[in-house]
Amino acid sequence: MTTTPAHPISDRAVSWLRTVVPVLWGSVVAAILRAATPHLPGNLGTALASWLSSETTLALVTAAAIAAWYALWRWAEPRIPDWLTRLVLGSAQTPVYVRDAEIGILEEYVPPTSGTPPPSVGRVVRYASRTGDGVTAPAIVLRTRAATVPGVIDRWGPGPDGTLSGTGRPTGLVDKLPDDLTVDLLVHGLGGDYREYAVPHGDGPGTWSWPPRT
Repeated sequence: MTTTPAHPISDRAVSWLRTVVPVLWGSVVAAILRAATPHLPGNLGTALASWLSSETTLALVTAAAIAAWYALWRWAEPRIPDWLTRLVLGSAQTPVYVRDAEIGILEEYVPPTSGTPPPSVGRVVRYASRTGDGVTAPAIVLRTRAATVPGVIDRWGPGPDGTLSGTGRPTGLVDKLPDDLTVDLLVHGLGGDYREYAVPHGDGPGTWSWPPRT
């Protein structure tokens, strides 16, 4: 029963924990099996002890124990409480990876505390019209807080009367975006393209959201 934690850790840490902890548990299981074989009744214990005396065999048994441990608890994960998942697998979170559409590789994504992936410049998102009429349109991210260049913003000046290359400052353009999920957008509407500034993430009018995966 995996839930979203109040303070999620990075995917790198989650991956490390969910690798190392099952390895440790599987190694413990293999060690217990090796220690218990001499105490088994009859010739079974002697045969197993002789079989496990080989380092190669022991390594194979340990690997099998690790794989079985991980497979068992991954199957049980949706049915057990988070504290038990952390005990047997290292973390109740699962790592999230996003595909880079341009270069076609998997790269690790470290989510913010909200759990929503922050966009980057050039990504396509869905914009909900601020008129509240339910109309949505695709939009390209023009600026994020991370991509803001202070020198360029300074040239606009602190107010609407600032200029850049002889062009007046657009209404709504702010010096600094308040967070990683607030962006400037180029919206591709049915009636033509237009820009929206300082658009927050959300599901209501005047917000952006990630397109649903199909």
